[in-house]
Amino acid sequence: MKYTSRQRVLDVMFRLLEGEQFTFNSWEDFYGIEGEKEKARRRKFQRDLAEIRTVLDVPGSKTQLVSQMQNSSFSKRHAVYHVKNKTSAEDKFTYAVTIAQIILGSRALIKKERDQLLDYLSENMDRAQKEKFTEYLKIPKYGYIELYEKTALFKKISACTQAIISRNILKFAYKNANSEITIHEAQPEILYFDTHFFYIVMQHAGQKNVRVYRLDRIDKIIKEEAGNTKRNANHHNLQDQRKEAYLIPLGNPITFKFKCRISVLTALNNFPISEVIHTEKNADPIIKVTAREDGALLWLLSQGNNVQVIEPISLVRKIREILKKSLEQYED
Repeated sequence: MKYTSRQRVLDVMFRLLEGEQFTFNSWEDFYGIEGEKEKARRRKFQRDLAEIRTVLDVPGSKTQLVSQMQNSSFSKRHAVYHVKNKTSAEDKFTYAVTIAQIILGSRALIKKERDQLLDYLSENMDRAQKEKFTEYLKIPKYGYIELYEKTALFKKISACTQAIISRNILKFAYKNANSEITIHEAQPEILYFDTHFFYIVMQHAGQKNVRVYRLDRIDKIIKEEAGNTKRNANHHNLQDQRKEAYLIPLGNPITFKFKCRISVLTALNNFPISEVIHTEKNADPIIKVTAREDGALLWLLSQGNNVQVIEPISLVRKIREILKKSLEQYED
């Protein structure tokens, strides 16, 4: 198709807005610009870009045309042009504060790594914003409490992330809750964060089910080698795990019902796969939940007599036995 100058400019702009990128060479090849000296063709390319900037730079526009250099070159001959959303300084500050509060609430990092992340968030702020950022976070930062097991994580996160990207197998020493070290060999599938800790899902050769390890308990990576480059057909579903797990992703999935004597919303928020199935005036609401049993038990037992499991009978008996043994420990 032969484009007029106006058609070409509109086509380039729409392509940029849809996420495409352009260089002089790709623009020249796509639109069949020929029959002129290179200098003249480059001037035409820059005129097209100038018209697009004029349209995108109107007051209130949320997008802008930007460029970056290829091959570490500072010449416009190698520039890649694309459109990105504008973010106001106020929005950037808000985003930085939001992320900082999540970091400070996580307790996941030693203080040195916590400070490195906070410095990273503020490194592109001007002096006034940096001072405001530092002042705003003074109290939350002072209230930061490290975990009992203080472990540097950045190098472990980097190593496991690279192994996931490269589809490599790791041989590593793993320290359990009793500080016993065992050697494992498995292929990392997913790295994720949940309730103070980073976890890594790994697939062992010849095993159908994956295993979940706490990243901070990986004591040492001994060896890395090429793994299975094909995505596992039974790839771990992190979304399902988050729906089923409370505090720890352990135990078999179980569906149970309980009478709820605390805020119903509190109970529903702790169990994503849950619903209120019975409500009557002057009667306790009954909630039906599907979750992994070990984590669910932690929550149910922590609520004391504010919850009462009524089904299945196997779970009722298990709770009764746990409470009986607990009571025996405190009897004279």
